[in-house]
Amino acid sequence: MYNYTWDKHAEGDYSHFGENKIPARIPISALVAGPLAGGEYPAGDWRPPAVTTEFFELVCPHPTIVHVGDTKAAFSDASAATILDAFVAKLDNIDDNCVELQENSGEVFDFWIFGSGARMADAWPQLLNSPVLMGWEWSTLVTSIVTQNRAQIHPAIKFHDVRQRAELKGLLALHLRRGDFKDHCANLANWRSEYNAFNVRPDFPDQLQAPPGGGGGTHTDETLGWYVDHCFPDIRHIVKRVKELRVEAKGQGRSLDRIYILTNGDRDWIKKLKEELREAGEWKSIATSRDLEIDWEQEFVKQAADMLIATRAEVFVGNGWSSLSSNVNLLRMAQKHNPETSRFW
Repeated sequence: MYNYTWDKHAEGDYSHFGENKIPARIPISALVAGPLAGGEYPAGDWRPPAVTTEFFELVCPHPTIVHVGDTKAAFSDASAATILDAFVAKLDNIDDNCVELQENSGEVFDFWIFGSGARMADAWPQLLNSPVLMGWEWSTLVTSIVTQNRAQIHPAIKFHDVRQRAELKGLLALHLRRGDFKDHCANLANWRSEYNAFNVRPDFPDQLQAPPGGGGGTHTDETLGWYVDHCFPDIRHIVKRVKELRVEAKGQGRSLDRIYILTNGDRDWIKKLKEELREAGEWKSIATSRDLEIDWEQEFVKQAADMLIATRAEVFVGNGWSSLSSNVNLLRMAQKHNPETSRFW
């Protein structure tokens, strides 16, 4: 197990993000439970448990070192499944029970693959059948955020439902990434960037359909406008899209009557958005990330709580270029949600 590490060179337990003081690392067990955090695998599928770095170094003082870049050298533009199979073959040919990937030698799945749903496509079957995803659980710290805020999110949330997999009927979850995405989305237009990894499936209703033009570091006005509308939508576009999706859902036999907004937007913008949504239709509740009541310990895992809520929502509207939306969609498919309920702006 490798703890989430923001700054491995930090002196002490804290680092900085801009002007904010944040933990330099967060224990993996504060984010997730289950196999990924050393817990049990699904029944009948025993595997060696995940262990801490400290335990690994104790029992494996002289592991066989594998250089990631050397192993990937022949697969620079290969699909995710091809690369995955190459590493499986590499590990199968090593007799040593102690193997370590060399630090700073590259990533098995680098950001180029995560930025290309097309290259990730053939890995879906292996990932969905992975015992890590089949036995996926959030930590008690993450689930505590959801359960203590259940009154404003959805009445069906149960206090002791640790795995939190049951669908929340009527809940429409909206992912609205703000902040640095304003510039990021404009840059995506310059390169005609694809949707992120798990935001691409042939059975998802919304496919990337950017207008022609731009690329190679430049954009047309039309292309830029399209990327901004779908990556950094304004309130008018958001409300219009919500109304469209609510009508579509009704035609599919779904009655959407609650909204949860995953967002890092500022509070004044969120207040205005909520007002516009209420003017455009009647909702039993509209809650947002900013509305959650959390303590100091929960503060640094609150994005995981957003993901848990979005995974359970009856319909999820994600940002096609966001890794958070991408991972939510991976979990939704692993937990057998209907693909037609994963939508984009």
